[in-house]
This record gives sequence, structure tokens and C-alpha cells, in this order.
Amino acid sequence: MNNNKYPRLSFKDIKIDDAQFFFELYNDKDVMKYIPNSEKKLEDVIKIIERIIADRESEDRTSYLFVVFDNLINKSVGIVNIKILFIRDERKCILGYMFKKEYWGRGYATEAGLKMIKYGFEVLKLSCITASVATEHRESEKVLNKIGMKKVQIVKDGLEISSKKYDEVIYEI
Repeated sequence: MNNNKYPRLSFKDIKIDDAQFFFELYNDKDVMKYIPNSEKKLEDVIKIIERIIADRESEDRTSYLFVVFDNLINKSVGIVNIKILFIRDERKCILGYMFKKEYWGRGYATEAGLKMIKYGFEVLKLSCITASVATEHRESEKVLNKIGMKKVQIVKDGLEISSKKYDEVIYEI
């Protein structure tokens, strides 16, 4: 992916070497507070990465997951993803992101989200990208608004996370 317009951040294809970083994201309760998922063992994370790599190498690729790397501090700070799903024969393209807690509030999600939307429209030739967030996750809603996404729907109890139900806000661009 061309990184010239966003010199601070670059996107890198995830590799098995990123398993520890991915593991730390998946097992940080604050990072995962509003993300439907369960804690993962390192072996589980390695299997997930192997599936992502296999998908990346397939003709019917459905996941465009990248490690977000800060070139100025020379560290991985998060991940960003566009996942292509087929629901009732309709193609849905869903944007997602997660960042290590120590990098929150530094504009990474906004910058990576903008870059990923540009990639989705210009490279993947998508016509629409959606994202969803729990209504309580105000910071993520701010990011979605900053990157130009518009609120289109609220689904009552649409998300279940750790046996707790949240209203789900759907955004699209």
C-alpha cells in the first residue's frame, strides 16, 4: 500500500512474527471492551494470523487486515481492517480498528481510518464501507464522524459483548 500521503503511519501485512502484538491487543480488557470477542491464547492468535495469511493469498480474499506502524517511533501501534462479508447475497464491507491503549488519543484511529477508506474506494473499488460501534463507545463514534462516515441506523441490543447487550450504531460512507 502506498504510504506517501500519510508519512507517520504505514500499513504492513500481518505476519506470524506479529503474534505477540496481536495477542496483547486481544487480551487487553480496555481495548476489547466494546469488541465482540473472547480472550485468546497465543496459539489461537497464531491460528487467526495463519487464516488471515491464507485469505490474503487466495483469489477470493475477504480480509484486508494490516498492522498499523508508526514510522516516527518505529513501533506497531494497532491494526486496521476491511472485512468483506456476504449477508443474504449482499456484499458488506466493514471497517474495523484496534489500537494499543498507550496510543489512544494520538489521532492514529482517525489517520488509519482515512487511509483505509481511501484504500477501500481507490484500490478495492468498493462502493460503500460500513462500521458499527456500541453506543457507549463515544471515542470510536468521534473517529467515525471525523473520517466522514454517517450514522445510518441504531440496532437495539445489536451487540453482545461478554454477555452484556449494547445498542449498535451503524455508520457508512
